[in-house]
Amino acid sequence: LDFQLVRARLRAQESSPADAVLAARSTLKDKRYSNETAARYAMVTARLRARQFKEAESELQKLLSGAGSGDPMIQQLAANTALAAGNQTLALQRFQAGSSAYPGYRPLQYGYISALLAAGRSSEALAVADKQLALYPLDRRLWRLAAQTHAQLGQHLLSHSAQAEAAALSGDLVAAIEQLTLGIKAGDG
Repeated sequence: LDFQLVRARLRAQESSPADAVLAARSTLKDKRYSNETAARYAMVTARLRARQFKEAESELQKLLSGAGSGDPMIQQLAANTALAAGNQTLALQRFQAGSSAYPGYRPLQYGYISALLAAGRSSEALAVADKQLALYPLDRRLWRLAAQTHAQLGQHLLSHSAQAEAAALSGDLVAAIEQLTLGIKAGDG
């Protein structure tokens, strides 16, 4: 199912937002799909691109009540739909539920940490980031999110240290050394 969802997302991003909505609507109306869940996923993605948030949420509800609702990509789409519509509270609820249900699905974890940071809930974001880093210590993106979290908390040394980890994992040792030098100069360690 994940492969079909990825293909559906790519199809929904190919043309202009209006054309993507028309194509997705036509596919669903004419039942020209091999997987209805993937077709609905494409419709939600297209509606989000077209900034048709109410329609995207309506279509999402059909998707969530269907057979594929237990997929982490659909949980991520649900959270991103609420976030795009400006409903930060619902987005955080959906990210939290999805993160609990699928702790190993990193894109969902990235979104949850980012949403917590955007909401100013830095301590919670740090707890999630630290938990994920314990599982995936070689994940550069998690280190970057941890750096943002520490920066929001005013922990400059830890922020620079996390940025250094991300740089080192990217193979940029010069940047890693620069970050560590900045961290030492921060004076809060």
